[in-house]
Amino acid sequence: LVFALAGAIWLLTLGLFLKLFHRTFGFDDAHQPLFVFIAGSPFFLKNFMHTLGHFDIYGCALTIVLLLIPARSVLYVLIAALFSIVLILVHHIFVLMYVPAIAAIVVLRFYLMQGTTPRNIAVGLV
Repeated sequence: LVFALAGAIWLLTLGLFLKLFHRTFGFDDAHQPLFVFIAGSPFFLKNFMHTLGHFDIYGCALTIVLLLIPARSVLYVLIAALFSIVLILVHHIFVLMYVPAIAAIVVLRFYLMQGTTPRNIAVGLV
């Protein structure tokens, strides 16, 4: 059951990545080599296929979701915090693996674009 669930999440993550790549670059002829390079990389989803029981794929899926949703309000920071909490509850190693990546995504997508107001900083610290 663990491998069936992780396999389904792997397929979902693959779909999310395709959506993110299409939104960012598109699937035209100019970006096809980039897609083949990323998809053919041993560090892409093939790594997660060999470690399905380790639940690493959940962090990858949630970080891709954070890259796909708009970062227009402080709700984005709260969603990122919720994703971090869920990942830490799945396994404590995610504190070192995906929580810093989520923090970097939030800083780059929300705080650098929206600015640092006292309210935004307070929500981020909480």
